[in-house]
Amino acid sequence: MHPRTGLLILFLMLIFSLPAQCTQPEIQLTETREGNNLTVLADIADPNGLASATLYILEKKSGDVVWTEQRILQGSKVSVSFRWPWRTWRISNGTHLIEPALVVKTIDPSAEEAPYLVYSAPCLLNISPGWPPIATTAYFDEEGQFHSLRDLSGNEFYKSRELLRAVSPETSYGRYVQDNISLSVGRSSLRFLLLNQDTGLNPFPALVLERSPIQHYTLTLEGRTASPGPYIVGIEASSAAGNKAAKFFELPL
Repeated sequence: MHPRTGLLILFLMLIFSLPAQCTQPEIQLTETREGNNLTVLADIADPNGLASATLYILEKKSGDVVWTEQRILQGSKVSVSFRWPWRTWRISNGTHLIEPALVVKTIDPSAEEAPYLVYSAPCLLNISPGWPPIATTAYFDEEGQFHSLRDLSGNEFYKSRELLRAVSPETSYGRYVQDNISLSVGRSSLRFLLLNQDTGLNPFPALVLERSPIQHYTLTLEGRTASPGPYIVGIEASSAAGNKAAKFFELPL
């Protein structure tokens, strides 16, 4: 099963601009804090059935989204719990870094790929300077190592040696790189995205892919402790009929 990150990217592009619907899901929120860990319990109901719920953590001053997570829902009445470990995401190519990058937990990777596709980051790929950008998703493991780059149709531009060994152990990685990887070290680049409450999705400056495929192009995902705040916490719910509702509250210092 191909991860459903592409659907989430489209969902995120619309979240702050959708008009109110005549019938919306009902949302009740309860929050708890333990040290720097925030847990948000959302009780969500809609007679048309529920489709998804998404957590957003926004820095109040800038409106930048520093953390987001989506859950797929079923049924007409659901309780779902989200946890924010007071972290933000940044991505580095070994020379430069960008933050806070839009990163989500990957939904529904296959069992073989799951250890390597833990986190997903939407981005724009330039295979070579001057080429048109391609909407893609970069995938990282739990340690933040880069393992896959795919477009929204599932076409794969990069697969790490570890991932190839997991899904196709009989295939030579050297031959795979020669026949399948079109990225060019020092020329291909990725522009990761920032999600802002007012301006929507915005691309960061390009990160050029460095070193070799076997060295994961030196691209890494890093979590870091978030600043003291204040922050805005939001839960957005979507029904099976396409109706949406959101509820936000301020998280004090």
